Amino acid sequence: MGSRKRQQRKRERSRVRGGSQYRLIGASDETEFCFVNRDWQEGGMAAIHVLRKVPGGGHASAAFLIDTWCMGLKDAWGALDATYEEFVEKILQPNEDLHPLAPLTLKQAREMVAGGLRFAEQNGFRHPARYERWTALIGGVGDWREADISAFGCEGRLRCLATMQDLKRRLVGCRVEDFLARDDIDFEIVADDFTLLDDNSVEVDAAMDVFSERFAERTRQWCLANGQTPSPCIAEASQMFMEAIGQSRADGPDAALDEGDAGGATGESDASIAQQSDALNIKLQQLVNLAPAEAQPELSRALDQLFQMIGSSAAPEDILEPEQVGELVEQRLRAEGFEPARGTQGKRRRRRRR
Repeated sequence: MGSRKRQQRKRERSRVRGGSQYRLIGASDETEFCFVNRDWQEGGMAAIHVLRKVPGGGHASAAFLIDTWCMGLKDAWGALDATYEEFVEKILQPNEDLHPLAPLTLKQAREMVAGGLRFAEQNGFRHPARYERWTALIGGVGDWREADISAFGCEGRLRCLATMQDLKRRLVGCRVEDFLARDDIDFEIVADDFTLLDDNSVEVDAAMDVFSERFAERTRQWCLANGQTPSPCIAEASQMFMEAIGQSRADGPDAALDEGDAGGATGESDASIAQQSDALNIKLQQLVNLAPAEAQPELSRALDQLFQMIGSSAAPEDILEPEQVGELVEQRLRAEGFEPARGTQGKRRRRRRR
């Protein structure tokens, strides 16, 4: 048990250390949008959305779902490669159609998120996985254990509106039956749980973490085996590498294929690979540029060691081994309260517990 707790603390410290790109965006003074649904006090559910400018160009977004009546902070999510147009089209306009929006200052957003963290812990609910990266993007929330929660709760009681499955997944402080037996709780079963996350986002995040940790460990091993001193920034470089892969893939590799079929299959494949490689290098450079100037040389050295490991014939072949990775992802998902499942084609995927 002690070993498991130590491993969890190690992962948490690694996430905080590895989030410099999020913290640097968070330190920026430029915010495009910060808003919450105007009826959050009447409905007990606050959805906060933030769009911030990235130093050097581009935008990053963060979103937080806070149950102010019972569970506290439920979801934390975002993207480092958001665009202004997509944010307006996919976030701002749909939310305006559903609920009137109210502007927030970043200070107000931080205070609400900090309160959500404290309220969740106070009532025995787990915090969202990887929430630290997105709180860093809004400038951090300080010591959330001291946050003001005077606006939380429902007339001095807890009002829990959830499916039984969601309650079981999120509640970690006691047994469900003991929680429901409390005389200060009103529990109402609802048909569905509102969430900011899509069906695959949690599993993708877990897989990214697993790959990042495996790349970092294999790079350290490769360095020691080849007489190099591993960079102290290898963990952060591995996270940057996975983040860059995700962003470059999200941008799409198809532009090189739009010219038509004249080049043949082999030419198209080569063009696509070259384009993906260029996109990856651009994203990596953007992430490195977010770091303080004095830290960039060490980050570049760590990335160089990672690429040497990948390009070496001695590189371990099990980094991307599907079964091993699948098992590690399943372990991570279970630790975060999700139930992994196998898809119809044998592909592991997360079953949304609703």
